[in-house]
Amino acid sequence: MDKVVKEVFRATELSLKQEKITFEITDQKRFFQVARENGLSGILYSQLDKNNINPEVYTLFHKDFLAYTHSDILQEHVVKELTNLFNEAGIDHIFLKGVVLKKLYPEPYMRSMGDIDLVVKEAHHPKAKKLMKEANYELISDSQQHTNFKHLSGVHLELHPRLSYVFNEKHAKFLESVWVYAVQSELHRYQFKPEFELVYLLYHMAKHFYGTGVGIRSVLDIGIYAKHYEASFNLEELDKILEKSNLTTFLGTMLLLNRMYFNLDVLSKYVKNISLSNQTFEKVTQLIVSSGVHGHGKDFNPFLGRLGGSKVKGQKKLVFILALTFPSYRSMKGMYPWLRYVPFMYPFTWVIRWMKLVFKKTRRTLGKIKQLFVSNEAGAEIANLYKDIGL
Repeated sequence: MDKVVKEVFRATELSLKQEKITFEITDQKRFFQVARENGLSGILYSQLDKNNINPEVYTLFHKDFLAYTHSDILQEHVVKELTNLFNEAGIDHIFLKGVVLKKLYPEPYMRSMGDIDLVVKEAHHPKAKKLMKEANYELISDSQQHTNFKHLSGVHLELHPRLSYVFNEKHAKFLESVWVYAVQSELHRYQFKPEFELVYLLYHMAKHFYGTGVGIRSVLDIGIYAKHYEASFNLEELDKILEKSNLTTFLGTMLLLNRMYFNLDVLSKYVKNISLSNQTFEKVTQLIVSSGVHGHGKDFNPFLGRLGGSKVKGQKKLVFILALTFPSYRSMKGMYPWLRYVPFMYPFTWVIRWMKLVFKKTRRTLGKIKQLFVSNEAGAEIANLYKDIGL
């Protein structure tokens, strides 16, 4: 494994224990780059030894720390505001992913979060949207999957009417009755039972493996969540949900990676039957690290990940590339909400998208798309890797 990556893992382990990072870092600039791309720079900052790191690199970490804490304050305000809004209106709601995970880290700011995600019952979705618009949340886009809003503070939100976005039928069955797993925490605010929530976090992570990519923080999230609830899990219930979702092996693999990356040993029952060859371990680690959180790694090619995913398994490469080049009406309607009023403009949205690729996404993105044509084996290799880790 890359020495700098090992150092990031070791530094993360120390930071979570709130112990100082005193060892010598081989390449400090790259250490920061790997940490930032993988959503860890805010975690590492507080435990850095200022006398043992280049001032320029320390300043970069400090800027990320300020950004993490600033976002955390704004997002926490919006969560409280929405909770009050929906409680008063009698709208049952559940905050998802980052809002839950932030509370499990030593400090909430350590776990950065992009959008605030929450789900309401499908029958309440129109009322919830109307209420948010009346409360001056700006509607950005609307689709069958979710509605995007922007708070006055700049915080983005995704309001979901359901969790049953199916990226792969193999894993989606457990999402059929999600409110059965909800327990009341505050008036009309609910939270998922930990057995279901752990599997939902895995499911969401699997979606990113098949799509935009997964960084180190996503792996750590699974370990942190499992460790927090280890003593209270109903393992019989967890086994049932895992079996229904076909994610048992994937859970074991992610827990094994937490053990190997961070010395975080949790739910050993699911790890004992997992065996990764050295080659598979190196490949999956390289994929995770190069991807960064949600595919933000500068050298990562998310298109190859999609090509290798089960969603396109069995399709010819040309069919996949055509689907990438000419997205469906449903997809384009999500990107451009006005399209629902003028559907005859659908082909024009392709042109807008192509222009953005050419003028805004730069040569690097176009190069990644080009790579699909010249890399005959990459998709198959990633598909085999997914199989090895339980996807």
